[in-house]
Amino acid sequence: SEVDAINLMLKDSIRLVIAARDLTEGEKQGLRDKQLRPRSQKIAIDGIALIINKENTDSLISVSALKKIMTGEINSWKELSPQSKYDKISVVFDNPNSSTVRFIKDSINRGEPLAQNLSALESNKAVLEYVSKTPNAMGLIGVNWISNPNDSTNLSFTDKVRVMAVSKSDIP
Repeated sequence: SEVDAINLMLKDSIRLVIAARDLTEGEKQGLRDKQLRPRSQKIAIDGIALIINKENTDSLISVSALKKIMTGEINSWKELSPQSKYDKISVVFDNPNSSTVRFIKDSINRGEPLAQNLSALESNKAVLEYVSKTPNAMGLIGVNWISNPNDSTNLSFTDKVRVMAVSKSDIP
């Protein structure tokens, strides 16, 4: 995970980390104190996909509704859409120490803690499999994991799950 990789570097166990964030000033200073010269280079921008089971047609969500799910204020698909055929939202992440979880805490929840009812699996692949088999599931996953393997242009998604659309504006 991102956390484990950075901790190993801070302990001088590894020399290179590829992460979805830069080191903090404290982390950089800790490396300088060990006579190391930390450098970083942006090489890509990561993306996160919200995925749901193919049977679930509730595929549009606002950022504010997502925050309410992540903080535990919303727990049911019916709270998002009263006509939904599903009740409890089963939210899964790839790993409790992943960059996806950090992004949700920092950029979506704005420092508010994650709800206790959210779950972390062991990998993006496990999230994809779980969501494909669980009708009320919502997964947060690296967007590279949902590419259609038969599309060499990478312009379409796998047919194992449905990808949610996210709106900045609240949905009426």
